[in-house]
Amino acid sequence: IATFISKNYNEPIDPNIFEKKAEKIISQVEEQYNWMYKTIHNEKEKKDDLFGDTKNHGKIKYTVWSDVYICPYCRNEYIYWDVGVDKDSYNNFDSYQCPYCNAEIKKKECERSMNEYFDSALGKKVKLAKQKPVLINYTYNKERFEKSPSEKDIKLIKEINDSEIPFWFPTNELPKGYNTKQPRKSHGITHVHHFYTKRNLWIVSAIWNKIKNTNIDALKLLFTSF
Repeated sequence: IATFISKNYNEPIDPNIFEKKAEKIISQVEEQYNWMYKTIHNEKEKKDDLFGDTKNHGKIKYTVWSDVYICPYCRNEYIYWDVGVDKDSYNNFDSYQCPYCNAEIKKKECERSMNEYFDSALGKKVKLAKQKPVLINYTYNKERFEKSPSEKDIKLIKEINDSEIPFWFPTNELPKGYNTKQPRKSHGITHVHHFYTKRNLWIVSAIWNKIKNTNIDALKLLFTSF
């Protein structure tokens, strides 16, 4: 790794060739997978299939996911974002009411809800912290908007999660250590690909697949450094 970094810091490269190649890769991946980042701007204005061609599509910039907890009193699951976050300031409340039994609770008093599923990349079942999409930030006609995920957005996420990524991605187990112990304990993350949503992992692996087939090592350095 040290040799690879040193080589790319010291080897001359034509910046124009580098820029053109990088932009071409990004453009190709975006053209092929832009459907993964589509969202309907105004669903009341026009009924449309999310996967169809429409001028009513916005482009997702990012999605906020919230952890799911279990109330210690009634044992019902609740989405933390719904009750534990001030939507005006995005600050966390010190305490809040359970949406089911109205008990006054704190996050540290609650058990994190876990989701068990078959990880095809590892060939075995895994148990990770359950998370739900709660906010979508997107652009439409060059303006920024925010909205709660709709049924179509949830359908899109499920469509991606139920599909297999056609490219290689690392599945290394986290090494034992002080910092790597925290994600294991809090979210059940045991392997590197668990840090990504399926959608982001797909795009990152698609970009890497194109980069590794070029003869520009500086692109590999850029990719592994951001």
